[in-house]
Amino acid sequence: MRVAGLLLLLALGRQARGQEWITRWADDADCIVDEDSDAEGGGLRQLDVLCVDDDVVVADDACDADEKPDDTWECLATTVVVDPVEGNDLNDGTTEQPLRTLRACIER
Repeated sequence: MRVAGLLLLLALGRQARGQEWITRWADDADCIVDEDSDAEGGGLRQLDVLCVDDDVVVADDACDADEKPDDTWECLATTVVVDPVEGNDLNDGTTEQPLRTLRACIER
């Protein structure tokens, strides 16, 4: 998320010179695991790539900025298992050793 925020700030921080591409995480941009990814647990996350002029979305073909960025972004997907009956917050959150509470998952 930091990378997307940085991209957003860079896009907004540029001097006005026509339209610009702005990139942000899509509203439903969950990391989709890619079994063929080189990185273990790697995948893709969908981005919204919009051509904007003064924060107003314009047609892509009217955008005079550089080439349009990719509409996906590499990410790492990590699954943490929580089981309120069989889990223990001292476990590592795997299927074999689930956590007990959501709080323990968030604090990791």
